This record gives sequence, C-alpha cells and structure tokens, in this order.
Amino acid sequence: MQYFFAYAGTCPPQLPSSSSSSFSWTASPVGASGVMQVTPTTWDYVERYLLRQKVAHTSDGNVRVGVAFLAHLLRAFPGSRSRAIAAYYQGEESVRRRGILPVSRAYIANILALAERL
Repeated sequence: MQYFFAYAGTCPPQLPSSSSSSFSWTASPVGASGVMQVTPTTWDYVERYLLRQKVAHTSDGNVRVGVAFLAHLLRAFPGSRSRAIAAYYQGEESVRRRGILPVSRAYIANILALAERL
C-alpha cells in the first residue's frame, strides 16, 4: 500500500494490513465498499479517467482506487482539505455547486481528527 500513497504523492495513514481479517467488502447503503468506501461509480471513474487501467477488486485495489481519487480531489480543491474531504463524501460536483453540506461537516471533522492522531 505504501506504493499507492507514494504514487499519489500523499502520506499514508496507519491502516490495517490488506491481509487483515477485519477487512470487509460489505457495502454501505450507497454501495460503497472496502476500507476506502469506494462506490462502484467512483471505481469506474478512477479506472477510466485517472488511472486509465483496470484495477483488481481486492483490498489493495480498493486502497489504490481510493487514494487515487483522494489525490485527484486534493488537486481539484487546492489549499482546501476540507472541500476535498467533503467531495470524497458528498461528491465533487455537489461541493462545486452547493458547497459543503451540513451532513458532510461531521464527516470532515472526524477525518481531520483522525489525521491529527497519525
């Protein structure tokens, strides 16, 4: 996984090993799955437009796709980690059109608090 973070130019958080038995492919109510909670639509977008190659539907693939998408969002919203995090949660176009929604604020706070602990 270190490779994916280096490739994306981001610092890796302390995540469980991809071989961890706690890794789950259980989908959220919106269909997001894996440790990075990637939706099928986001996975397709990352494969088609960001990585330009298919990525295996494995735990490593999930992290690779999630990190590539987050790196894209950090570039799309330069200087605003909060907007990039909101875009990961509520959608890039939603953040552009409507700003950070109230429902996203708690998510942003949680992610930034976790980042402080790393």
